[in-house]
This record gives sequence, structure tokens and C-alpha cells, in this order.
Amino acid sequence: MSYSDVRYWKIAKEIEGERLRQEQLYREGFHAKTIQMCSQLERLAILTEEIGEVAHEVCDGINRPLDKAHLREELKQCAAVCAAWIEALDKEQA
Repeated sequence: MSYSDVRYWKIAKEIEGERLRQEQLYREGFHAKTIQMCSQLERLAILTEEIGEVAHEVCDGINRPLDKAHLREELKQCAAVCAAWIEALDKEQA
């Protein structure tokens, strides 16, 4: 297994962990719905909000040193939302 393979699987596990964290927030009442319960428009709104957080971090980084750890966290949240949306689509097709 190459270094890039190891990095890929490490990142994939982090995204999976974020997916589980998002589901836990739903169970604890912090989110009204899971991605699986949402309409396509609601899913888009959730993803757009996450992308907005990435954009905010990048734009703020113009006037100060970029907080790469925070940016990475926001990107991981975006990826987890995308993964959840794909899971929902797959479930809807089954």
C-alpha cells in the first residue's frame, strides 16, 4: 500500500467519523433532521451552508494567516454531508 493509499483511507475514516458525529447530533436533538430525512432542496441548503463556512474561512485568510486546521475541519464537514447525500440517494434507489 502506498503512502497516498494510506492518506486516502485515513481521510475516509475521518469523514466517516464526521458522519457519525452528525448522526449523533441529530439523536441528541441538535439537528431537526438527518440528511436522509431531507428533501433534495434541504440537502442542497445544508451543503451550501457548509460550503459557506469553507468560503468564510478562506476569505478571512486573506487578511490573516489561514487557519488550515479549521479549514480542514470545514472541508471534512462538507465531505460528510456529501457522503450522507450519496447514501440517501442510494437508499432511495434501492
